[in-house]
Amino acid sequence: MVKVIVSIALSAILIYTGRHLWMERNAEFPFESKDYILKEPTFEPLQLQQGLLGFELFRDQRLSKNGQVACISCHKEEFSFGDNQPQSMGLARTALNSPPLINLYNQRWFFWDGRADSLAAQALQPIEHPEEHGIDRRQVVHTLYQYYRRPYEHAFQTSFPQSLIPLLSGDAEKLDSFKLSDIQKQDVDEVFSNFGRALEQYQRGIVAMNSPFDKFMRSYQQTQEPMFTATFGPQEWRGFQLFLSKTKCNQCHSGALFTDQDFHFTSLALSKIPGRDEGLKQLLNNPFKCLDKPSNCLDEPLTQEQAGPFRVKTPTLRNLTSTAPYFHDGSAKTIREILYLYNRPEPETHADERMVNLYLTVGEIEDLEAFLFSLSSPVRDIIAEKRKELAMRASN
Repeated sequence: MVKVIVSIALSAILIYTGRHLWMERNAEFPFESKDYILKEPTFEPLQLQQGLLGFELFRDQRLSKNGQVACISCHKEEFSFGDNQPQSMGLARTALNSPPLINLYNQRWFFWDGRADSLAAQALQPIEHPEEHGIDRRQVVHTLYQYYRRPYEHAFQTSFPQSLIPLLSGDAEKLDSFKLSDIQKQDVDEVFSNFGRALEQYQRGIVAMNSPFDKFMRSYQQTQEPMFTATFGPQEWRGFQLFLSKTKCNQCHSGALFTDQDFHFTSLALSKIPGRDEGLKQLLNNPFKCLDKPSNCLDEPLTQEQAGPFRVKTPTLRNLTSTAPYFHDGSAKTIREILYLYNRPEPETHADERMVNLYLTVGEIEDLEAFLFSLSSPVRDIIAEKRKELAMRASN
């Protein structure tokens, strides 16, 4: 009984404190709760079938030169489908840290340098990269034909191209010796594109949207009053206010995704890459770019304005507690380390002009860190959930 009374009293204190702080500060730091609420992606029947195929392909090590690398090798479930290594290991050690795959369903650009403009196009590039999967697209088509022919044809409502059947019936290693006709090349590219679309639909269903911050925002949207809890209380609220005001973190880490999906050079990471300059060149030369297929891709024009030396895409701040190390090169080990770096950034010629000394106190850094912790959520794999549902129905 005593525990119940104490619990009620603490809840009342939290609510009172929240309302008091809200009335005191809301006028000074206005924000729209709707801008911070994520919506769950939906799937049409064929998209679901493609996603179910993508679930299998994401885990298939046969889609690599040594038979030991799959997408999930560098995008591990326990790390929000990211990696806990500074640079990821495929066939060899890569130059960059693998970012988490959460909440990608409505993003504009992919990879640190934005060299892909759709999830489907993004999914194709590691397959043929010599340091990652290291195989040819013809071998991908062969694997689909040999092991996934029925689910592939069902998901895409099409048969395998007749021009490829004589080649696909044999050994995959012999494919490289065949000289393909122009029609066969087109057919290989079409099947390879569908392979990317299957992985796209699977990755669309990887979401993280039930953090303490999300619960707070959903509650506020309904009541228009702050309802503090044990996981999002006054300290997290103070951190959110710092995020919006003194630090202006939201200039780059904006909206419900906590990223403006743009490209910046902050000068903080230890190593530098060509960044958006090179990414833009690769994107324009990518045969799988979706500029000519706006119905399948996000309608976002390419502009040279985003280019610049060493610029990389602003990463999401969601699930930081499970996605260390940080930055594109994995050079920061903790959130606190990042906050200290941003608090007193070293001046550099090409750094973003918004990178200025913040002069945060230790207490303010602790508040900001608490807020960032509150953005972490359990990861849902929607396609995996659908897969289990279908298996249960089939067994009944």
